[in-house]
Amino acid sequence: MQEPLLKVIIFGDLLLERTKNLDEKSRNYIERMQKASERMQVFTDDLLGYSKISSGRQFEYIHTQKILKEVVEDLDASISESGGTIEYKDILNFEADPFQMKQLFQNLLSNALK
Repeated sequence: MQEPLLKVIIFGDLLLERTKNLDEKSRNYIERMQKASERMQVFTDDLLGYSKISSGRQFEYIHTQKILKEVVEDLDASISESGGTIEYKDILNFEADPFQMKQLFQNLLSNALK
């Protein structure tokens, strides 16, 4: 799925380069086609990542505070750069996929810092 999308993007670039005298409407169509292809590429990458995460993973009892500590350490540069702070305490432990939970916390905190 990725290869055809890449070709659409590349051929769109070539069309824009080689046809300098395109009217604005045609140029707009090519640019919209490329943006849609790029969004589809992101969607495909995300879907592939999700399939890797969900296949064969089992829940286990996780130590949520430990996972959050690791995530905060990973985001140390972003925290400093944004001037933000992250505080947490008394977080419940539960059964989950540790990898998915770490990814969830990383995404939530990273988005919050932005």
